Order: sequence, then C-alpha cells, then structure tokens
Amino acid sequence: MPHPIHKTNYSKKIAHKYNTTVNNGSLIPSHSSPYPSLQAWLHFFDKVLLIIGVVALALSVLFFVAYNWLTMGKMIKFALVEGILIISIVAYAFFAIKRPFLLNNLPNKQLPNKNQLIQQLLLLFASLITGGLLALFGQVYQTGADTWQLFFSWAVLIIPWVIIARMPSLWLLFLGLINMSISNYLPLSPWYTDSYGKNSLLETAILTLINLAAFGLWVYVDKKRSNHSLHHTNNTNNTNNTNNTKQTTPIHLTHLPLHWSSYVVAVLSTYYVSQLAMLGMIDDIRPSVALFTVVLWLIWGAAIYAYFRRRYVNVFMLTCLCASIIVVLLMWIVDKVFDYSEIVGFSILFVLLVSLSSAAVVWLRHISHITTSTSQENQHTVHTIKGDL
Repeated sequence: MPHPIHKTNYSKKIAHKYNTTVNNGSLIPSHSSPYPSLQAWLHFFDKVLLIIGVVALALSVLFFVAYNWLTMGKMIKFALVEGILIISIVAYAFFAIKRPFLLNNLPNKQLPNKNQLIQQLLLLFASLITGGLLALFGQVYQTGADTWQLFFSWAVLIIPWVIIARMPSLWLLFLGLINMSISNYLPLSPWYTDSYGKNSLLETAILTLINLAAFGLWVYVDKKRSNHSLHHTNNTNNTNNTNNTKQTTPIHLTHLPLHWSSYVVAVLSTYYVSQLAMLGMIDDIRPSVALFTVVLWLIWGAAIYAYFRRRYVNVFMLTCLCASIIVVLLMWIVDKVFDYSEIVGFSILFVLLVSLSSAAVVWLRHISHITTSTSQENQHTVHTIKGDL
C-alpha cells in the first residue's frame, strides 16, 4: 500500500500536468484554466456514457416492437410500450420520495447526488419512450398526421419532465424537437411561396432567432453555475483556513467554462446564423432583407467577440466565430467572382482558405497561450487573509 505522502505528491504531479489544484489529495478542476482537467474529462465521459446507455435502452424497446411488428397484436404493442413508460415514472417517483430521506439521514452527500442523477436518467428515458408511443399510435391507427405534429406533440408532452429534471441532455432533446417541428411545419404553412431563396430565408431566420435565444439562455445558466461553484470553492477554502493565514486565490476569472451542452447549442446557432448570412447574398432577395441578415450576423459576431474574448475567454466559442467568418467570406467570394471566371474564383478561394485558416489557428493559439499564462500567474498570487471572512 503506497504511503499517503507519496499519494499526495503523485496527485500534485497530475494536478500540475492537467492544470488542476489539489485539496487534501483530491483533484479539483481549475476555473481559470482554458483546458479541461482530468477530473472534468472523467466526469464528462461518465455522464455521456450513461446518457448513451439510456438512449440505447429506449431505442431497443422501439426496435423490438418494429422487429416483431407482424407477430404482435395492437394490444401487446401498446401494453409493452405503455408498461415500460409507467414503470419508469413509478421508479422516478420512488427515488424522488427516497431522496429527502437520504439528505436528512446520511452524512455522505454522494448517495443523494447519485439518486438525483438516477431520477434525471429515468425522466430522459420516459421522454424518449413518449416519442415512441406517439409514433406507435400514428403507425397503428394511420392517423395521417403531418410529421411536424409528431415532433410538436412530443415536445409539448415532455415539457413538465424537462422542467422537473433540469437535465441539459433533456433540454437538448426539447430544443431538437422544436427545431424539427418548425422545419417540417414551414413548408406546409399558407405563406410558403415557390421561391427557394425566400423559403430558405424565412425558415433559417426563425430557426436562427430560436437557437440564438436558446444559446443566450444556456450561457446565462452556465455563468450562474460557474459563479456558484467558484463562490462555494472560495467559502470552503476560507473555512479551512485559520486566522492570519495565507491563501492562494485567483485575481479574476479569465476563462469562462461552459457545459458541454452549451457547445452543442453554440454549434447549432453558429450554423444557422452563418447560413442566414449566406442566404442574404442571393441576388433575388431584396436589398433590405439582405442587409438585415448581414447586420444580424455582424451583431452576433461582435457579441461573441466581446463576451468570449474581451470580458471572458473561451477558445471554442472563438473557434466557432472564426469558422463562421471564413465560411461567409468564402461564400461571398463565390457569389461575386465565379460569375466572371471559375478558374480565378477557385484560385482565390484556395489562397483565402489557406490564409484565413492559418491566421485563425495562430490567433487562437496565441489567445490560449495568454489565457494559460494568466491563469498560472493568478494561481501563484498570494493574499493575506486576516480574521474570519
């Protein structure tokens, strides 16, 4: 059995390698580091594998019904899917009633946290089974409903579970259902014309506004979570320190850590706002509409740069900004130059793609290096704390 001192030194070496801090031999992710810590990666893969397992379990139920479609009657199909749905809700109710008992009677808080995770996974499973039940109902009775009605009904029915669970993966499912509902509804709307450019522009504009609003909400929640975690860490450090002791605290939070689900919404919103800007370059669209799309894209880019570069630093968000600028600029070159000469257009595209990509990589690496240096300086800044805080 290794000596405790050797174990602590080994933890410190790992912490220094992965930009983490050590508290009583345990690894704590650093809020000021632009790179995920070892503990953060382990926590991420732990949650992702659990979510993938729940999704696979829900899909296995649907695939089982589809494989035995001809041999199973209507009542058996509905009894199987509805029975599994009821079992998942009953299991959630059991753990929800059990959790207050664990919080009041157990000194170890890890079991209540695992209990909460089980509740969230059960609601995620129930939400997926709900969609399968709606699809089963439409397939058995041939209701003739449009596709958007399936996704919209699915999203409406799981709203209570999404609010109760407070699980990012479930919110992503809800956002995806809303996007699919709008994408399938707009082609059937009465104001949908035969013009491809106008149709794509209307659909993309609505999806852009929805996903930008969702991304803003995601960042706001992540900011509150980050502040709460930092405040809790500082309070813990202050409690462990005695009077007239020295404490190492960062001067300010240079890096804004975001949840992995925020990055998914960021990629989605970046795609739609970039597509909206590119559609604004189509010749048959009115200049006022084209100006609106470009101005909206510029406002989005300025907001991303101001918040994730000037106020805080997030290299992933700046990467999305660089990718959007490169794609939109190349699209503008294609629209303006290829009408005159394709050979010249391909040459310009090649040179611009290589130049802009290289410049973006150099700039992003420079920002990452500055952020890492700043976080290391902040971690070595020593403040003298006198008295109780």
